Amino acid sequence: MQKIKPIFLVLFCSLFFLSCTETFEIKNTMIFGYLSWKNKNWDKAVKKFLDAHEKAAQIKSKDSADYANFALASTYLMQDEIDAANDRLKKISDPEDKKLQAAILYQSGIIAYRKKHYQQAVSFFKQCLELEPFASDSKINYEISKRAAEQNETITEKETTRSLSIETKINAEENIILTIIREKEEEEWKKKNQQEYKPHANDY
Repeated sequence: MQKIKPIFLVLFCSLFFLSCTETFEIKNTMIFGYLSWKNKNWDKAVKKFLDAHEKAAQIKSKDSADYANFALASTYLMQDEIDAANDRLKKISDPEDKKLQAAILYQSGIIAYRKKHYQQAVSFFKQCLELEPFASDSKINYEISKRAAEQNETITEKETTRSLSIETKINAEENIILTIIREKEEEEWKKKNQQEYKPHANDY
């Protein structure tokens, strides 16, 4: 699986084209967040991106909030906080920017792969490639996820077969035990009947 890329760096270009002058402070906060991200200062990066998201919410700038959420998701992924990253991606609804759409699908694929949901990862990377057909990382991850999904399916089939074999063996053993018990009971019953109906000397 390819490493997580700082995809949101590319997305900042789109952020800077936002016409609202109120987003200037958000842009600066995002840049400082990215610099912290690049220096692997994850806690500081998270703080900056949270600040940016809060400011975006105050001015009701959905685009700015989307970029901040994506940046947070990418930072959480670097810290291996899978659920937190996934929650942030889910907060982004119907973005107009195709680069952001592709980036969300890419990171969602990474999350699915780490959760061992390989078939789901295949689907995410496939959708990502539909938006960006020449994205080499997405192609590589698509193939890796596809191979993992196929291997996982084979393992599942083997485990199912093994489980069925064990169950069959257990059932066979149970039948043998029940047969032995039944035979013992019949033998005891016959002995008991023979003793009850055995003629005594006083009867003659």
